[in-house]
Amino acid sequence: MRLEEILDTAKLQITDVKAKQHGDAKESFVFIAKLWSAYLGIRISADDVGQLMSLLKIGRSKFGDYNVDDYVDSIGYQALAAWLKKLKIEGPM
Repeated sequence: MRLEEILDTAKLQITDVKAKQHGDAKESFVFIAKLWSAYLGIRISADDVGQLMSLLKIGRSKFGDYNVDDYVDSIGYQALAAWLKKLKIEGPM
């Protein structure tokens, strides 16, 4: 897969495919932040969710066979994290 295809795929995933599958990213990440904050007893913001999910994908890419989806998803999570940080979406606590 060429660089442009990887970036285009990440964009398509977060603006269309995953949006249809999981709903509004902002709403979803705020909700996940609330769950993680309650579970961990620390403040997790919506952009933290994007960063942490990206780290999950980075971790997965270290093991097993090459899977371009790990990289595409990580790019998408980073883009969402940057967008949510810019919006200053705060988490609970």
